Amino acid sequence: ISFALDNFDRENERKLAGDILRTSEEKFSKTFHNSPNPISITKISDGKIIEINDAFSRITGYTREEAVGRTTVELGIWANPVDRANFIAELTEKGRVLDLELLFRTKTNQVTCLVSGEIVEIQSEQCLIAVIQDITSLKQALETIKEQNNFLNAIFENEPECVKVVALNGELTQMNRAGLAMLE
Repeated sequence: ISFALDNFDRENERKLAGDILRTSEEKFSKTFHNSPNPISITKISDGKIIEINDAFSRITGYTREEAVGRTTVELGIWANPVDRANFIAELTEKGRVLDLELLFRTKTNQVTCLVSGEIVEIQSEQCLIAVIQDITSLKQALETIKEQNNFLNAIFENEPECVKVVALNGELTQMNRAGLAMLE
């Protein structure tokens, strides 16, 4: 009876450990595949991609079947070889890269991305987990704002009449050339 009870306890422990492992794998899988940011896992030894998520496919245009087993160089993702060299240098030096701005080629165009990556061990092999954030729209919006500011600043500075900007507390914050000339 003691032997049977010991076997029963071991079987319950094994089943519980299996359940915990399956739950953990399910959490990882759902998090990885449903992340809104592109994620790839690449072997350090040969640079071959071993997994990508759906967001990676959406941004790059490469399906899982096209990407897995190939390197990012083979896919032609690096728009600038210097970016790849800088990424690898920082990864080698620090073991991780945080928010490095890079230009990536997709199947149809180019995107500006912030890339973060870290070296991790998966099944006794060194791998790179890279998380990518497409900031193309943000960069375009910032450029538009910069152009609009330059345009408005040119109008402000070239207005022949005095123009000044005063804060709510009455403090003069800015004055154009015509206003400054009046003070001379």
